[in-house]
Amino acid sequence: MLSGRIAENISLFTYEPGKSYHDYQKLSFRPTFSLPSNLSPEVEELCGTDQECAFDYLVTDSADFAAETLHITEIFNTSVGASYESEFKNFYRIFYLQICYKR
Repeated sequence: MLSGRIAENISLFTYEPGKSYHDYQKLSFRPTFSLPSNLSPEVEELCGTDQECAFDYLVTDSADFAAETLHITEIFNTSVGASYESEFKNFYRIFYLQICYKR
């Protein structure tokens, strides 16, 4: 059994009449998490160097989905960067005040 696959006896899914657990199992499926070295020009144009965007484009074959991934990544990176910048400024202010008051 593929690691991470849910066994039939512990599955919480229910199935429509005439369908069962076995109808939704593709035992030959092997997930991929790597990108090919030769991305199409469309992927490169949309995603640039963003690997999450390129992966989503290749897996879903959807430029819209990949563009959304790129947008979310940019928001995340901006917010993380802003958070670090804010923390650095606060640290610097405290450090500066400590030096000034020690004199």
